[in-house]
Amino acid sequence: MAPSEYFKRQCIVSVEPDEATLTHVIDYMGGQNVVFSTDYPHGDSKYPEAVHHFLKLPISNADKKKILWDNCAAYYAM
Repeated sequence: MAPSEYFKRQCIVSVEPDEATLTHVIDYMGGQNVVFSTDYPHGDSKYPEAVHHFLKLPISNADKKKILWDNCAAYYAM
């Protein structure tokens, strides 16, 4: 398999609330391997407004749902 296929099968990446490059990741490999992180308690964390910032990103509502909920639920169900 191509390295990208191994990655899609085996890896999960985390995104912080204002990661504008997320659109490129989703365009390249989809939103199924991405989970959300607030980066709390680091000083530059967007917490407690992290989810609000994430929801402003220019990605589909379906991908937002995957990243905020579905992917985490699937990962922990393994």
